[in-house]
Amino acid sequence: ITLIFEGRVVSLQAYALKGNFPEEILCTVEEIEAADFSQDKAYKAKNGDLSVFKIEPSASFEIGEDFKICGKMEAGLNQILDFELPFKGANTNPAELSFSSLKLGSASKQGFIKLRVKKGGNLFGIKLVNAGNPKEPDYIFPAFEVKEGNIIVFYWYLPPDGSMPEDGILVSADACNALEPGEKAFCFWAKLQKFQPKRTNAVLIRTSQNDGLQDAVLFKHPKDEEWGMPEIERAAVEAAEAGLWMPDGDILNAVQANITPTKMIKRISQETINHNAADWVLTK
Repeated sequence: ITLIFEGRVVSLQAYALKGNFPEEILCTVEEIEAADFSQDKAYKAKNGDLSVFKIEPSASFEIGEDFKICGKMEAGLNQILDFELPFKGANTNPAELSFSSLKLGSASKQGFIKLRVKKGGNLFGIKLVNAGNPKEPDYIFPAFEVKEGNIIVFYWYLPPDGSMPEDGILVSADACNALEPGEKAFCFWAKLQKFQPKRTNAVLIRTSQNDGLQDAVLFKHPKDEEWGMPEIERAAVEAAEAGLWMPDGDILNAVQANITPTKMIKRISQETINHNAADWVLTK
């Protein structure tokens, strides 16, 4: 864990707390060279000075587990700051996912994204980036262990009956319109009451906030000639640069389909993925 302070810090003490437990966990504190951080605009201090410390708790934390880093910082001239910062245990074994199908849906017909687990691990921190709806938060999966071959179904919004289903429940095909006969899936819901995704869009799977992409799908309505939003265009370019959409992020290379509320786009094969529009077909 790296803590960055503006100005010159002369002393720093830190400890960790797990969840609601009162026992203090010893942390080692090491001041590190601030030159690398000061070159980054994100860490540009107003007065030109930065103090950077590496904090390492003596205990380990489970993936997604809540903990706090607490302590006291002294900056001279009797300037003392007590701090308490929340963290979650890092995902040291992220799962790898790929898109299987996507349905936009409507207010009365729930849309979804169906995914396959390519490599088992934990879902914690994996993000579904919906570039066409920047005002709505991207969905970030909670801590949840999955195995290779598992199916995951993500719903764009909560059930219209007002219920709040538990994330990660296992359902069969008779209870989930995203599944084919005999399939079972772990279901997750965006915490929104209503939602209408764009018919021309780029949807990405990002391993975490600061890590790379796992998969992408670019699609357009036949009548749309431009992405229409800079956020979608940037996502399309990022997908192409990551080698997850071929030959490039131009809208002409997207899946061209009129995805009505009753139809979806489906990836033809999970074994042979070329990361282009030919991978996908419009179906009911």
